Amino acid sequence: MSGTRSVLGAYLGAFVLVASSFAAPEQVAGSPDAQATVESSTEDVAGSEEQPVDPEDPAVTSLRREGVSVEQARAQMDAQVAAGVAEMELPGDLESAYGGRRIFHDRGGLVQITVTQVSKADAIRAHFARYGIDNLEIASTRYPAAEMERVVEDLQVRVLESRTDGSERAVDVLYQELGHITVEFVPGAVNEIEADIVRTAQSDPELYSVIPVDSVSEDEELACDMTDRIECDPPLRGGQLTHTPNGCTLGFVVRSESDNLPYAMTAGHCDDYGHSVNWITDFSDESDHAIGPFHNSRNDTQTDVGIWRVNNPTGWSFGWPLVTVSPYGGGQGRNENYVIERVLNPGIGDRVCWTGGNSTFTYCGDVDVLYGTAGGTAGLFRVPVGCPDGGDSGGPHFASNVAYGILSAGNPDACDGVWAEQAPEAAGHMNVYILTA
Repeated sequence: MSGTRSVLGAYLGAFVLVASSFAAPEQVAGSPDAQATVESSTEDVAGSEEQPVDPEDPAVTSLRREGVSVEQARAQMDAQVAAGVAEMELPGDLESAYGGRRIFHDRGGLVQITVTQVSKADAIRAHFARYGIDNLEIASTRYPAAEMERVVEDLQVRVLESRTDGSERAVDVLYQELGHITVEFVPGAVNEIEADIVRTAQSDPELYSVIPVDSVSEDEELACDMTDRIECDPPLRGGQLTHTPNGCTLGFVVRSESDNLPYAMTAGHCDDYGHSVNWITDFSDESDHAIGPFHNSRNDTQTDVGIWRVNNPTGWSFGWPLVTVSPYGGGQGRNENYVIERVLNPGIGDRVCWTGGNSTFTYCGDVDVLYGTAGGTAGLFRVPVGCPDGGDSGGPHFASNVAYGILSAGNPDACDGVWAEQAPEAAGHMNVYILTA
């Protein structure tokens, strides 16, 4: 989050806070513009051998169940990935005019782009066209994407920091629609800071929708409610569950940006036992094997991410960028060799799947909130599908071989999906890069 007051931040006045391939051991991560990925070859991986052919992508399967043909489903997922790459590689001279993107999978994969300057609309259209995006709609918006992200997250953090006494929030700030912020509030329950935010939002209906609600959902950080679990033999991969000292799910295998040491990414709120305690998972024969202790973690208003040190990278065949797919409701069987090829930020409408190591299922749905608050952390995105269990925290979010995020919070009773930290941001906070093929 930015520590400077922006143009839109100034408008809000007092409400804005100041505030690739498998990685070879000798390689270091690329620049932040590369979204913390590196390029190498499978020859660099210890013990690598010919990769198995993956079953159909679960995101494609989920679209097919909605009546989309397999060819169209693949084309729509290709468009989603291409739009994400185009956004990541947007030229600097277009950033101030770029308002964001969303994809409509219920409209044949239509990609919508918003712009703040009509004079640059043709240049932005041409940029996305170079990535194969031709089913494109352009609309105008008031503020650039980066500015909207800063303002939404600043407001979310301000609400959280106004409730340090442990009382429940009475305001929720959500970014669900390009160029528009939703403010939900509980009448009669707001504190002074929350009331100021509501009044400011009510004074600007072009930018905000203000909605009274009976309560603000407080999804939980998922600790542990052990049932069945995902257990995997080496290589170490996303989706597998630890059981000692507690249950959390591995998201992605990563390496340090500074010294290239191997780590495993999970949720930061799992780190409750100190940095000398090994986190243990099982092989498929239920024998216990240690991953390692926490090396670093953050669980605060801005992020929820941590990394385990991998004690025995050779024994774990460390270096394969894999996650486990275990589809809910039948269809394709479990795929323990699903390969991660890219790391991208999600967009509104993106079809994203998530695997929980304790719930043992992979669910897929369209991102309906790009920046929201859950479990005490702001700036999370939501996939409103699936029933999380305690222990699913840290689980990978992915689709079309893209890493999108790690699971932070959810409500096991509501069964209405989960909240996740964006993968590039999580990697940046830990100074690591996510391994890709």
